[in-house]
Amino acid sequence: MNSVRVALVGNPNTGKSSIFNRLTGSSAHEGNYPGVTVELFCGSRTIEGRLFRFIDLPGQYSLMPASADEAVAVKGILEDPPDLVLNVVDATNLERNLQFTLQLAQLGLRMVVALNMSDEAEAAGRMPNVSMLSERLGVPVVRTVGRTGEGLIELIRVIARTADSDARPRRLIFGVDTDPEIESVASLIPDGPISATGIATMLVEGSAEAEDLLRRSFPDGAGAVVEAAGLASERLESLYGDPAQIVLAGLRHGLASGLATEVLGRPRRRSTTPLLTQRIDSVLLNRYLGVPIFALIMYLVFWLTFKASAPFEHLISRGFSSLAGLMRSALPDGPLQSLLADGITGGVGGVILYAPGISVLFLAISLMEDTGYMSRAAFLTDGLMHRFGLHGRSFIPMLLGFGCTVPAVLAARTLESRRDRLVTILVLPLISCGARLPVYLMVTRAFFPGRQAIVLSLLYGSGMALALLGARLLRKTVLSGEDSPFVMELPPYRMPTLKALWRHVWARLSHYLAKAGTVILAFSVVLWLLGYFPRPREGADRAQALEESFAGRIGHALEPVMEPLGFDWRISTAMVGAAGAKELFISQTAILSSLSEDDEADLSSVLAARYAPATGVAVLVFMLISPPCLATVAMVKKETGSWRIALAQYAALMILAWLLAFLSHTLFQIALPDRF
Repeated sequence: MNSVRVALVGNPNTGKSSIFNRLTGSSAHEGNYPGVTVELFCGSRTIEGRLFRFIDLPGQYSLMPASADEAVAVKGILEDPPDLVLNVVDATNLERNLQFTLQLAQLGLRMVVALNMSDEAEAAGRMPNVSMLSERLGVPVVRTVGRTGEGLIELIRVIARTADSDARPRRLIFGVDTDPEIESVASLIPDGPISATGIATMLVEGSAEAEDLLRRSFPDGAGAVVEAAGLASERLESLYGDPAQIVLAGLRHGLASGLATEVLGRPRRRSTTPLLTQRIDSVLLNRYLGVPIFALIMYLVFWLTFKASAPFEHLISRGFSSLAGLMRSALPDGPLQSLLADGITGGVGGVILYAPGISVLFLAISLMEDTGYMSRAAFLTDGLMHRFGLHGRSFIPMLLGFGCTVPAVLAARTLESRRDRLVTILVLPLISCGARLPVYLMVTRAFFPGRQAIVLSLLYGSGMALALLGARLLRKTVLSGEDSPFVMELPPYRMPTLKALWRHVWARLSHYLAKAGTVILAFSVVLWLLGYFPRPREGADRAQALEESFAGRIGHALEPVMEPLGFDWRISTAMVGAAGAKELFISQTAILSSLSEDDEADLSSVLAARYAPATGVAVLVFMLISPPCLATVAMVKKETGSWRIALAQYAALMILAWLLAFLSHTLFQIALPDRF
């Protein structure tokens, strides 16, 4: 074979993505909570002159998928079987992990087991006997620590060796009552990459994925096989009194428990990790203290977003102002000078200005993920979520939505119920993403100096409240149904490494900066063209020239719709770009200001001088509720399979944003007429 395909599979939160990143040099997202990986990630590495392609599949507990992300993983194995399966196992939780390992072994594919988090198992005195586990499973087992890279060289060597081996995992024996039933079905299935016994077992358990595979690969005889599997399943249910899936899962659990007991032996020392985790949880998950502590943590995040980033933003602002001034002095008056100084420097610089604040927010989210607090936050909010018709697991996509709505929509795959997934996806755009934060920073600095942290907390809290109310409305109307139970693993607390934190923050920040250098740059040039042409009549000043330009005409055309919100033609024009991506509001406002102002004042100062605070409130509310970006629309369509749902969501959010912005503007004018 010219190249080797290796699928990384395992339970959630086993460090699978860490191993993948170590093997490929990639930067797939990692985190100390279940459900980090919700789609396929691919990477490659050349080993001994041969190309190995690695595929990081979503975490799963079983080959019988209970959620959309688990279905992705099962299809990734069955529909295009890999040349080798790399099963990443949590060495600190061996019994549970081995249940899935035994399922994988039945598929008959080449297999290597990476016994990950071995340092923690060793510290706990519960390190499995590697050679004994390898002998019992019939596959190579390698001790690894994905966080530090320990065992990686040995793992690479074993992968290369196993790829050329004909050895397969030991056959799983359930018992005298069940094995004949499975083999009676397996005898009807032709040989293929996946063993007939493995396919037969899944069919007896009622696997829709195995049936689809069989009907595609064996269309003539699939009906007879499925019928035989149904009869075998009925006989097992009659014999044991439980459905076949429960029977086989119970037998598999017994085998995994016995094997774990055998290879673990007696504990050599008592671990302090569970005790430490319990002590921390006794405070952070306390029924009276847990929620206030979480609220305090989030407030501190917003406070630091302003305080820690302010000096850096000041330096960046001065740098871009100096750069624009240098261009104006070095170049003669004309289109080129205006394009570089006003269009590109003003537009892109206005967005990059808020990169420090974005970085602080991303760092806080990464800390919550890597320490294990993310899962605790979901646990804390489960009761509240259920009261509003959301699943407790919905909180994780919502918290990820503070970074970016697109991966948050993907993360909804971890929800087992399609109804829960759809409700979560529909309300996710109400969670303030990182692209909105620069707009919030600019507007609050202009109209609420000294109160930015409070206003920002209110904005994020209002977005969450609206999402909960929207979910409640959906569950009471078009998406009504029974609530799903909430079961979620709480991982032990772990100290994140600086390298991991940097990788997480940089991955998100680089996406933001890349957008500034591509999408925002392109839109900045387009808006500059609209604001610079046609050239004004003789004697017109810069403000009049801009008002008579194409951009000014567009803004004036939108004024009848936007004027009730306190928006003039400038804000209306900037909102057009913001409909595609929220950061564009800043770049377009900056360009419109630089094209019309004779000085180089700070953008927040320009806004404060030009508009009443009620307009600032309306801008914040409109930004909070309107759809984040067009990429979110595309992702919603992908995850729901419906353009109708995606476009209806976009339209509904736009209408709601206008209504609430109008209401906010009107109320502030009535309540405080002297100030607003």
